[in-house]
Amino acid sequence: MSIDEKERQALIQALVAELSASEPLHLDYEMIEAYVDGRSDAIDREIVSSHAAMCAMCGRELRDLETFAAQHRPRRNWLPFAAAAIAAGLIIAIIPLLRPSATVLSLHDGGREISLTTDGQLAGINGLTSDDARRITNALRAGSLTVPPAATQLEKSGEALRSTYSSTSSFEPLAPIGCIIVSDRPTFEWTSVPGARYRVEVFSDHFRPVVSSGELGTTHWTVPQPLARGATYVWQVTAIGSKGETTSPAPPVPEARFAVLDERNAKAIARLEQSQPRSHLALGVAYAEAGVTAEAERELQELAGENQGSADARRLLQSLRSH
Repeated sequence: MSIDEKERQALIQALVAELSASEPLHLDYEMIEAYVDGRSDAIDREIVSSHAAMCAMCGRELRDLETFAAQHRPRRNWLPFAAAAIAAGLIIAIIPLLRPSATVLSLHDGGREISLTTDGQLAGINGLTSDDARRITNALRAGSLTVPPAATQLEKSGEALRSTYSSTSSFEPLAPIGCIIVSDRPTFEWTSVPGARYRVEVFSDHFRPVVSSGELGTTHWTVPQPLARGATYVWQVTAIGSKGETTSPAPPVPEARFAVLDERNAKAIARLEQSQPRSHLALGVAYAEAGVTAEAERELQELAGENQGSADARRLLQSLRSH
């Protein structure tokens, strides 16, 4: 190879390297136009072909112009218009990426500030899984929460039971009633009867016996072994006194029902309680979407308390209460 040819190759390689190292600069449209139209000299042609092989954007523009040229030959006045159209498309696509994201809303949460931007980015809270972040983002955007239908149905059964007892009896079960609970070893509570001892019985949803407490001298009892997750249960408490036994609730009074949170949601909430113990927002959203409405309301009340006057925090709490 002659010295002149070596120098020519070195010049070409230097120009190509300079173009590649100076990203995001790209080939201009006049250079690509001349290449496609056959008006480039040897150096420019090698620069265009080498750069287009390394640069996805310029390579795509080159292929687009070549395709357009093949479809419209022998006319020669297409290139300026095609280049302008491609340039306009690129500008439209790039502008949103260059525009800084604006904050849509922000909330104080456990001593820190959490914000949501126009492009859906959640800032101020780390360590979330993609599912947790998605649920929180959706809740903040919509200003509402999703509660499973099963939780709503249980709440209605609990409301019916409490409404009946408000006017008919002083001996009644207190908790858990009409709710989904996180623990698979719930503690049962009921009102007292002077001088009585008590017995708690837990049944499956089809009223098959599951566990019994035996006689108790207190008005609370914790199940000694775990109940099945994802299952619904019915329970009764019996007061044993000198005048006999009284069971509550008993027909025709509605049953005292509750459900134990399923395994998948229980693990997700346990993980979130460990990683985000101070985040009332994250826990409130997770509890609500799992159907654990009592805990969800507690967390969202705390969130509203940290954000006095915030319509965003108030909307989430009102959304939960509306189910």
